[in-house]
Formats: sequence, structure tokens, C-alpha cells
Amino acid sequence: MLQNAVNPVEEIFLVLQQGIKELRQLNPAYLADLQQHYPEVWQLVVEHLNTYNYHLDLDILNRGILQGYFRKDINLQLVRR
Repeated sequence: MLQNAVNPVEEIFLVLQQGIKELRQLNPAYLADLQQHYPEVWQLVVEHLNTYNYHLDLDILNRGILQGYFRKDINLQLVRR
């Protein structure tokens, strides 16, 4: 998916679009049930989502900085969140 991106900014948009697409395919009742009835499982889901693309996100941001698309003084951890 990212191989066709022209620059790191486009890569970020592609990653976001894919995430939105995947969320739309989930039944909201499923997420509500997880949160309400299985809080331990929900916490694992949240942790997975926070770490799944961690290295990909940092790679995109670093390339964006090196290529001049993003400022060099940005806080990568904060922006990544």
C-alpha cells in the first residue's frame, strides 16, 4: 500500500485511510460488548493498537523529517500518538 506513496505525508494519509476502512467494517456493538463485558480483552486490544504500527509510524515520521516535509524539532513520540 505504501509503495505507491509519493512522500511521507501521503503515506500517513494512506495508513489513516486503511485504519478508517477497517474500523468501518467492525460492528459497533462488538466493540461496546468488549468494553463492557470483557475489559481485560478490551485493554489488550487497545495496547495492540497502540503498538501495532509503532515502528512504521516512526519510520514514516523520520523520513518525513529527513526529506523536509516535517519540522526537525517535532516530538516524535507525541506526534505518533
